[in-house]
Amino acid sequence: MDPEFWHDRWALGEIGFHRSSVHPALPSHWDSLARSSNDPVLVPLCGKSLDMHWLAGQGHPTFGVELDATAVDAFFEEWPTIGPVMPETSLGADGLARKRFDQIELVCGDFQRYKPTQCFSAFYDRAALIALPPAMRPAYLKQLRACLCVGAQGLLVTFEYVQNQMDGPPFSIVFSELEGTEGLAFEPLSSADVLDRHPGMRAKGLSRLVESIYRVTAQ
Repeated sequence: MDPEFWHDRWALGEIGFHRSSVHPALPSHWDSLARSSNDPVLVPLCGKSLDMHWLAGQGHPTFGVELDATAVDAFFEEWPTIGPVMPETSLGADGLARKRFDQIELVCGDFQRYKPTQCFSAFYDRAALIALPPAMRPAYLKQLRACLCVGAQGLLVTFEYVQNQMDGPPFSIVFSELEGTEGLAFEPLSSADVLDRHPGMRAKGLSRLVESIYRVTAQ
């Protein structure tokens, strides 16, 4: 998507993709990954997701990458229990601004430009891949793999629906599209129709909305 699309969504407060609670995929499936409790975790296209607080609460240094500065600022302004916090700021070698407080660092800018100082052994993608139209997904997956160590594992959350019933984002992604991705192996963990939890998508015309959780391993 054009960056201005996302800047406009945040400016207008049209952020229906933001959850007010932790996604159930984390407590249900995170422990199935082969990783240490203190492994740093990469969260691409993170928005102001509360999932990052959950990951940090498990002991993980958590690194989110978010295009929109409004979302980054909101994340630190809405810090749970203690309210607004003042993050430390810095500039990475890739030219992207970093803001850090406690266990969480957010990088503000285009994920395709992000260059971590070391590879990640864990990652979490709830709303990144499904936010991208088909033409942009290969470049995203290539960049994600470039950020990961060999053997790294992560969770991927996708939606599947009849694409012509609704314009994305979020977009529909089927398993056959993921199979054969160079450098990444996808293993289905669970799948369920969750349309009743998303009345807005039903109102847009969806007759079915399948949410799938995958364990992804970097090869």
